[in-house]
Amino acid sequence: MNYKIANLYICPMCHGPLILNKKELQGQNVITGSFFCDKCKTTYPIQEGIPIFWKADLKIESFPLNKEKNIWSKRPEDIQERVSIANQIQHDRIASTYDDNPYNLQFLTQNSASQERIHEVINFISENTNRQLFLDIGCGTGNILKIGNQVFDISIGLDISFEMLRIASKRGLEVCQATAQYLPIRTATIDVISCFSVLHHIYNLDTVFHEFSRVLITNGYLYTDWDPSHKAREMDKLLADSKMYNAFIFPYRIVRKALRRLLGKQMHKHSELPDSIEKLAEYYDCYGHGLDPLEVKILLSVVGFQTQIYYHNDAPSILNKNELSLLARLKLGIKFWFAYNNLKKVDTALPIFATISRKIG
Repeated sequence: MNYKIANLYICPMCHGPLILNKKELQGQNVITGSFFCDKCKTTYPIQEGIPIFWKADLKIESFPLNKEKNIWSKRPEDIQERVSIANQIQHDRIASTYDDNPYNLQFLTQNSASQERIHEVINFISENTNRQLFLDIGCGTGNILKIGNQVFDISIGLDISFEMLRIASKRGLEVCQATAQYLPIRTATIDVISCFSVLHHIYNLDTVFHEFSRVLITNGYLYTDWDPSHKAREMDKLLADSKMYNAFIFPYRIVRKALRRLLGKQMHKHSELPDSIEKLAEYYDCYGHGLDPLEVKILLSVVGFQTQIYYHNDAPSILNKNELSLLARLKLGIKFWFAYNNLKKVDTALPIFATISRKIG
């Protein structure tokens, strides 16, 4: 951690100022040390150059999730803590192979559609800011953070997984370990926040959006992307019960499965973890069957955001209308034909949605 950005950090619990204790320095970087909050008497360590603002019991044995009904008997705060712990366990386990996983390469590979879209959006929204401070929530190994470094004076990544952050830090990126519910960032300092493939990992979105609003400056921007659309999942669920559709699509599934085996591609699942932990980590993907973009928009409006929703299928651009590929149009057309009376607009059948929000109050 560069000690020159230490004044950006505050206590995530009481929002009090922090006192920096530098034990080991390499140039301007604090390798080991700590932050101390005199207000609530809490110490936050700095290890391997990474400030740590999150602590939890990460022993799987003490994480009794084998009976899913036990999850719902807890208070909302307890569920959120379990979701956070599940995310840290899962992402710590997959960190070493994350960048090489075939599923992730579709948005990590340079010049991919996702990379083009991310560059486009960040460059577009940064033009309306001072380009001073960029915060990437759920930064992982630094996919979007490195793009932010090219545009903003200071870019900071935040993630719950220390193993992911260790990789990002070794790439020269500024990162800290914390949760989106308790941001260790000073109020009204950030120009742009990005969240790529993050929202469906969070239980209490209203709390998180309040935090986003707190740290953003007025007219600052929030960019979210790669979250599953509930509308598309509804249609998929409807089609799953259609014998006619399943008979029609069966040959395609057989060919796709054979091609994946031939090319050595693997599914999204990365690690051998208890199923309940993986489900909690992908909370809205598994339990919520995707996020409702309109509900996300409403929650953001409550805390002062003006939001535009973009439905897409990993398009290289969301700001300029892009024609779907022939295969994508064919697949979407077939799905829509079988479920035409359940959706009012074709674009809501697209599986992924992004949002661009401006803080107006």
